[in-house]
Amino acid sequence: MLLVTGGRLGDIFGRRRMFLSGVVVFALSSGVSWRAIFFLNLPVAAGAVAVTLYAASESRDRTSRHSVDWPGIGALSLGLTALVLALVEGNAWGWSSSRILALLVAAAVGIAAFFLLEPRVREPMVDFSFFRSRTFLGANTVAFIVTFSMLAMFFFLALYMQNILGYSPVQAGVRFLPATLMIVLVAPLAGRLADRVGPRPPMVVGLTLAATALFLQTRIDVHTGYGLLLPSFMIMGLGMALTMSPMSTAAMNAVSEQKAGVASGILSMSRMVGGTFGVAAIGALFQQLASHRLQELLAGTGVTAAQRDQIVHNLGSGGAPAGTDPQVAAAAKEAFIHALSSGMWLSAGVALAGAVIALLLIQRRTAPARAPEPAAEAIGA
Repeated sequence: MLLVTGGRLGDIFGRRRMFLSGVVVFALSSGVSWRAIFFLNLPVAAGAVAVTLYAASESRDRTSRHSVDWPGIGALSLGLTALVLALVEGNAWGWSSSRILALLVAAAVGIAAFFLLEPRVREPMVDFSFFRSRTFLGANTVAFIVTFSMLAMFFFLALYMQNILGYSPVQAGVRFLPATLMIVLVAPLAGRLADRVGPRPPMVVGLTLAATALFLQTRIDVHTGYGLLLPSFMIMGLGMALTMSPMSTAAMNAVSEQKAGVASGILSMSRMVGGTFGVAAIGALFQQLASHRLQELLAGTGVTAAQRDQIVHNLGSGGAPAGTDPQVAAAAKEAFIHALSSGMWLSAGVALAGAVIALLLIQRRTAPARAPEPAAEAIGA
């Protein structure tokens, strides 16, 4: 929610000013925690402030009268907070529980109120005319899809490597590095490629590669090791690099420079909400698949339904707790892998759908949108 709000406030009060304020708040909130690792953020933040003051000039929306859309902020805050909390806690609290149902109702009310309020506000936080652009709509849809697929993959594969393959947290983190390195190396080249041929071709190729990587992960079984994961991580990193930079280019070029702040905030919000939906959706599917598989594997063993439900709950840490009967532990491990590999089919399908959406909605070449003429009052001022 604050991504859109911060983007709009940057348009109104100055983007450099808002960025610097955010970095300072980020740095101060990092001395607060008892975990000393957060002190690493302080020199990073100091460097960001220094570079921004030296290299970035101030910019803002000159067509704005500098009024803040407080009703829109309130409605969106209510809707997204309730929605994200429901998605995060749905598996733990139960999707039919009174708390989750109440949160979903609050989310529906808040989001509906936001859509009703914005057309009636003099200077809305989100200008829905942005979405008349097929490219802007397509870029935000792709942003949702990318993190839907990617974050769910990282979440469950981190559990798989630690609790099934037996890696420590550091060892598991190191084994994710091939994907990160591919993004670091290829993303600048993808940006240049998008400048030459337009954002659509690299986005389509990138999302197709991401779907291929996720398809490889559907082949995980009880005998799989890191040998299968390594090529899938490299392909995923390449796909993400080819998608992310051109996606941002497409979204920013679809709106005028004056509205870049709020447009960037909408794109970032789409990514964050997509990741939350992905973890929640794959998590719910994972639980259903794991429960069904355990029921098959433990039939006739004397394990009750309540005990089976507890085992499924414990699969969130990758397996059965210490001291569990060996037969039950083996069944839990197989159920985890079955649910993980089957759940990746959903992520792969969503990523492939993203490639089709990019092909249909993203313009082949996107020139920056022209800014609207300033209002007469702004010219006089």
